[in-house]
Amino acid sequence: MKSILIMFSVYSRIPIPGIVWDEKSARYAICSFPLVGIVIAALEWGLLTVARMFSVPQTALAALIMAVPILVTGGIHLDGLIDTADAANSYKTAEEKQQILKDPHVGAFGVIRLILYLLLAFAGISIYLSTDPDKEGLWASLLIFVLARALSGLAAESFEKAKKDGMLTGLLGDKTKKSALVLLLTQSLVCVGVMAYLSLTETLFVLVLLLLLMIYFRFVLCKAFGGISGDLSGWFLCMAELLGIWGFVIAGWIV
Repeated sequence: MKSILIMFSVYSRIPIPGIVWDEKSARYAICSFPLVGIVIAALEWGLLTVARMFSVPQTALAALIMAVPILVTGGIHLDGLIDTADAANSYKTAEEKQQILKDPHVGAFGVIRLILYLLLAFAGISIYLSTDPDKEGLWASLLIFVLARALSGLAAESFEKAKKDGMLTGLLGDKTKKSALVLLLTQSLVCVGVMAYLSLTETLFVLVLLLLLMIYFRFVLCKAFGGISGDLSGWFLCMAELLGIWGFVIAGWIV
């Protein structure tokens, strides 16, 4: 339970009063990362239910759906997206890119990538809502928030680390690595199984896109930075959520 509270205190803005870190609990915190996604999915479902009751315009609803994960997480993953974009476009060495990640200032590339990301997310959500998906399809699409965090945790545990310090490293540990990998992999498989049961075709499209993303992330982006870090994990999570919704959109176009 303490590991869960630590995770929510780090990766959400849900008030967790009086939480005190200890090394043992922190090492298992990453295993509960998908629970943050469950909270977001539940809030999104509640929003969709209320929006249908009051006939909220589709454009406004798409914007509200985008706002929920940002409000829950405080935008911490978007910060990683921005910092990674700035560093990746600097064309410097891995060590210099790591220094750019630490820079609190926002560069032009970060702003451009953020705007592009939000536009694509808004477009994807708007298109998907316009298809008037059934209840099963909506639930499957909302589980993207869970799956993205489970995969992000798997990447953080299994990929080479860029540095030995930092917040991400504080949530990982060699002693608990095997247990964490098993738990995160189990959560990923359960999430995929539920998504496939609810919406098989769309889930297959999503898995293809996420597999391509994982390959790029591991062999291109992490290699360019000398390993994974908290900012890169934030980039991956944001892109996984974006590709998730577009997987449902593309499936609707093709099938």
